[in-house]
Amino acid sequence: MILWLLILKSFGKKLEGLNKFIGIFSHFSSDIVPNTPQKYKLWNGLSLINIKERDKNKNIFLNPRTNKKSMINQSASFEKPFKIEVEKEPTIKFIGSSQAPEEYKKNPFYNNYNWGMADWEEKELFLPDNSDEAISFSIASHELGHLVNKGRIQPDRGNFQNTYQEELRAWAVGWNYLEKHLADYYDNLKSIDDLKGIEEKVKSKMIDITLLTEPFYQNQGEKYAEEQRESFLQTEQGKHIKAEIDGLKGFIEETLANSGKEAFLKKTDWSRFSNVIKKVLVDIEKDNELDVQFNKESNPDFHNEDYIRQVFASENKRDIESLTAYYHFTPDEVRLFSYFAKLRQKTLDEMRPQIEARRQNNPIATEDELNMGAYQESIEPQVRPAVFDLRKKGYATYGSGFSGFDSQEIYFEKKYLKNFQLPAQMVDEFRSRGVIIEIKADRIKLIFKKEFDQEEIKALWQEVESYFPDLRELSPPCQLRQAISFRERQKGLTIGE
Repeated sequence: MILWLLILKSFGKKLEGLNKFIGIFSHFSSDIVPNTPQKYKLWNGLSLINIKERDKNKNIFLNPRTNKKSMINQSASFEKPFKIEVEKEPTIKFIGSSQAPEEYKKNPFYNNYNWGMADWEEKELFLPDNSDEAISFSIASHELGHLVNKGRIQPDRGNFQNTYQEELRAWAVGWNYLEKHLADYYDNLKSIDDLKGIEEKVKSKMIDITLLTEPFYQNQGEKYAEEQRESFLQTEQGKHIKAEIDGLKGFIEETLANSGKEAFLKKTDWSRFSNVIKKVLVDIEKDNELDVQFNKESNPDFHNEDYIRQVFASENKRDIESLTAYYHFTPDEVRLFSYFAKLRQKTLDEMRPQIEARRQNNPIATEDELNMGAYQESIEPQVRPAVFDLRKKGYATYGSGFSGFDSQEIYFEKKYLKNFQLPAQMVDEFRSRGVIIEIKADRIKLIFKKEFDQEEIKALWQEVESYFPDLRELSPPCQLRQAISFRERQKGLTIGE
């Protein structure tokens, strides 16, 4: 069950890597080609659903392993092909839930009987190793469904529908992968049919519990998910949901007793179960690789930062949905990235006529502009004052302005910031205002977690710049090719030319 109630890790790192792009900034606009970000999330739950490959009008079973039809008695044993053990170990690490870190088990909604977690980001899959077959296979099929990349819907702690739809998707796709290898655990078709029916009941129960969690998504007063869970547990709805989760074992036992299927209450054979799961993981990884390759071939522009910005700025719903599905962006990310893409486009559109007017009406550069190798109108206005102030302090800048989808940067020609640190109190204060500051030896970046307008960004940069010590030396002339060419064009210019 994918519930933010049960997700035990923070999604705080989900944007890491998105803004790491290859390319060189200059004081002018330039195209930058991004690395390919891969974003995978972690889920908690169970899974099933799909149609068995059987001719419904005849007693014929299509063996998914051999793709051959054969007449069989449903209670008879399979005539299985020679059993081949896993030839390739999956990349995803398969771990028994009892071996999960203690921090996971501290979750107030954790229950040892039914807990499992699929974490693609860390390449780990946890499944119950001390439970019965009924719940073990149900959880397995659901968790496996979350690991399938195609169609994954990004969860959002403030958006119940996204989480709910991903739950349904995982239930729908996981069983199909698992069923192909169940012949390695069960000897007859009837057992697999019975297990399918059990999973249907577990699925129905878990979806009912998921629907009960909707109020949780409306309670985001707490800063962290952990606090949000603890707070929700104190509500009547939270207590009811915990009781439903804790009562799942009793539900399974009663359901199987009433249907005469108590055989599925026996403890899972972990060795055989592991063999099945690892084979399924190999299948999923192969399909995920094919899906990535298909997307690369079908959407080559999705690896071009400028194109991605154009999509976000365009408001073309179809293109944005395709991009969102490819990178698994959350709704909040789409809103934020779209806002800054439009702000960037508006800024550049306003700059172009200003630059042209400067060339036509006042082409002679000032000493500061010659040193920098560009007209001041070529510097994005929100970062312009900070850039000139830094250069007056002796810092040789060579690039500045919008970077990635939600950030701004200033680049330096030397590693001035190798040992530079901003006051911790100031960094924390910026973070509380929705701005993350990243410092590297030759650059400084502001990452925005909410919308800021041009004047607000200008004020942020000027505040950051005020903490830079004065180097008490002249900033050397910028040595970028564009800057050198700018100075060459300035030679011989006279007012009026």
